[in-house]
Amino acid sequence: MILSAKVDTVQRRLVISGASFGRPPPTVTLGGQALSVVSFSPTEAVASLPADMEPATYLLTIKDAQNPRAANPVDLQIPSPE
Repeated sequence: MILSAKVDTVQRRLVISGASFGRPPPTVTLGGQALSVVSFSPTEAVASLPADMEPATYLLTIKDAQNPRAANPVDLQIPSPE
């Protein structure tokens, strides 16, 4: 379950907080594009944002590898770089 998601446009990272992200690493997608998971725990996942990701609103999903259903997908706004 996604509780919050924060975008770091400088580091090009996405920090997702929530619950039940499980083990092995969850699958994170943004706008249908798979992101590389840099680190994770049962309550937080950090993923790299692609350099070519344009500022816009995208559907964010995170899936536990042991339970492949999407954990409440949410809309996420990627702002313009600072």
